[in-house]
Amino acid sequence: SNKFSDDGKSWIITLLPKIPVQLIVYEGDEEFPWDVRLLFDITATNFLEFEFLAVLASIFVEEL
Repeated sequence: SNKFSDDGKSWIITLLPKIPVQLIVYEGDEEFPWDVRLLFDITATNFLEFEFLAVLASIFVEEL
């Protein structure tokens, strides 16, 4: 799913079962560059160790 707002665009993506992430994209302008954030659900570390989540984020970013 995605949301649109004046501040940017946001998508909730399920990379693995029970581990949703939120991708937020803020478009840049003349003053500020683009900003992209990938946020994991707070419960993600209940299912996977932090190091694996970091690798998962890296793979996801590479595929974008």
